[in-house]
Amino acid sequence: ERLRDLFPTLHGDGDEDSSSSSRQNNNGDDGESSIRVMWNCIHKKPISEWSVLLDAAVMCPHEFSSKRLSLFLEREDMDPSKAAKRLIAYWKRRQELFGPDKWHLPMTQDGALRDDSVALRKGCIEILPRLDAGGRPIIMHTSNRHTSQGYTTQSLMRADWYMFEKIVEMYPDTAPKGIVCLVDFQNWKFIDRAVSKARSNVEHEQP
Repeated sequence: ERLRDLFPTLHGDGDEDSSSSSRQNNNGDDGESSIRVMWNCIHKKPISEWSVLLDAAVMCPHEFSSKRLSLFLEREDMDPSKAAKRLIAYWKRRQELFGPDKWHLPMTQDGALRDDSVALRKGCIEILPRLDAGGRPIIMHTSNRHTSQGYTTQSLMRADWYMFEKIVEMYPDTAPKGIVCLVDFQNWKFIDRAVSKARSNVEHEQP
């Protein structure tokens, strides 16, 4: 019951399953029923799997608005079960990556990114100032800017996380349209592969 109290947007007594919710949404539903079904998917899991959401709801209540939760649904093609898994995975990873002192802070350069200014200045990942012909945002990875001098791989991953959060903020319809990723591998070193693999995980954990 605590989750229902903390997340009014997830409150609902409907018994729809994921497939029926998806059908309703495709027929013009505003997404609220999909959010209720997502709540049911979460609640059916052992609390040990989603207790991270309780902490997040207390510390970051603004992150659980209908608008924000809809991003997770859109990323998973309005499948509430998959969106529930993504929401839980997002918060688990955010806590792990930013640590106990910063995971709940605003995703700003003077908030959760306050210790990552060097990694941000490197510009290893940038949001380009224009959209592509399909209206999608473009991000640019420049591998040879990564030097590991003055910052850690974790710091670089937090900088990546920040950039993807900025894309969601700047372009709310990113999920249905997708994004374009350009990668410059010039002077890329074999030793960088471990870093590239770790950074790619950040992209898959975003809403």
